Amino acid sequence: MEINNVNGYRQMLASAYEYQDRLHMLINLGKNLNSLLDIDDIMDALIESSIKLSGAQTGAAALFNRTKVVFNKYGVNGRVLPLEYKFQRGKGISGMVMETKKPYLCNNTDRNQYMPAEVQKVFKIRNFISVPILGKQDEFFGFFEVYNTRNLEPFSQIDVDLCVDLAGFAATAVDNSRLLNEINKFGEEMELLVSELASQSVSKEPL
Repeated sequence: MEINNVNGYRQMLASAYEYQDRLHMLINLGKNLNSLLDIDDIMDALIESSIKLSGAQTGAAALFNRTKVVFNKYGVNGRVLPLEYKFQRGKGISGMVMETKKPYLCNNTDRNQYMPAEVQKVFKIRNFISVPILGKQDEFFGFFEVYNTRNLEPFSQIDVDLCVDLAGFAATAVDNSRLLNEINKFGEEMELLVSELASQSVSKEPL
């Protein structure tokens, strides 16, 4: 076997092992997401997981609130910080991802028509991946983004695919959290109704 072929085989094998390791990481990160029920904890874990899985420097997550997409979390240097940045529906990257419901990859923000200049300047974004979080029947829950590869290389299609899989875990976690909130709310309403009926019953008893 020629030296070039040997080197090529070693590189291919190394890439296969790296991909396998990242798949294991995805599964573990997904299990952790699905063990959470508080929406804030889910979004924190999602940001940290997406940064780790994609090899990015920073990341952010946003939830859809009727007419606006609101970024309220930003991850950097191993910490998740509060953030409030709103996008109108149909505007910018969030609007485009929301309409298409597909991931978006950009490895050169200088030439990107969707990247707001003020965002690029403040966060010093050179490349990013934006991924929608879709529930059942493609309901749009929100999306998350990762910014700037640590190794200064472009994001790859594998990075995108892994983030899409992570979004699936996140969607399940968000759906479970909302379902739990609905159950708790229904329980509270039933307790109030029972209390009111009991009060009415007591007031109608003969003296």
